[in-house]
Amino acid sequence: MGEQRQRYNEKFKRETVKYIQNQTKTVVEIGEELGISPGVLHNWLGKYREFSDESVNSAEKVRELEQRLKEQEKELRVRAQRIADVEEELAIIKKRCTSSANQRTEISVHQNPSLRVSSGEDVPCFQCFPERILQMESGVCQRSSGA
Repeated sequence: MGEQRQRYNEKFKRETVKYIQNQTKTVVEIGEELGISPGVLHNWLGKYREFSDESVNSAEKVRELEQRLKEQEKELRVRAQRIADVEEELAIIKKRCTSSANQRTEISVHQNPSLRVSSGEDVPCFQCFPERILQMESGVCQRSSGA
């Protein structure tokens, strides 16, 4: 058995055409929304479309959509810049982490607070430690003055 055809009155058809003209959706989307085939809606548009309202609405909609597009492009540029900044910071942090891990130097810690110099003198002063080492390396084992 065939489906029974739905009949719509003139007022409903005109209201539907106005609705289509005021929407940014496609005729197919509106047809799915209302449960009416897109072919029928196109027929109604051809018969009931009012061009006087449509041109004003379309120009306003175009300006509105262009403004929204500009705002979204601006926001996109700001977000892209933020992403670039964060990626740069991350690269710097990664570089620091990898370079410090690869360039580790071992520091030896002496438990004994006094050093024994080859001449038999004790050197308890850690403030003089670099000076004493230099003296020892150069072969001079004299006591430095004013430590």
